[in-house]
Amino acid sequence: MNNIFLSGDWNTLCDSCGRKYKASQLKKRWDGLMVCKEDYETRHPQDLIQVQQEKITVDFSRPDPNDHFTGYVCSVRETNPLSDIASADCARVGWNAQG
Repeated sequence: MNNIFLSGDWNTLCDSCGRKYKASQLKKRWDGLMVCKEDYETRHPQDLIQVQQEKITVDFSRPDPNDHFTGYVCSVRETNPLSDIASADCARVGWNAQG
């Protein structure tokens, strides 16, 4: 405890531990707090590292080839209206390939 009189100095509290000190005994820490010598610490060097931005684009690119899908062509057997023989999208009702 520093209850003695010093001209131009005053009693104050450490922002970290809360103990009473004279203002001349406190130091300003990197985060802006006024702290005693026991609580004083320098800023960690890892806080100041700046990460380089990644280059996410590719060097060159090509457009997708144009695939022209003409659709599925049904065979004669698949157009048969019988459920055991026909394909679901190709069957024609009332059409018989067997004649």
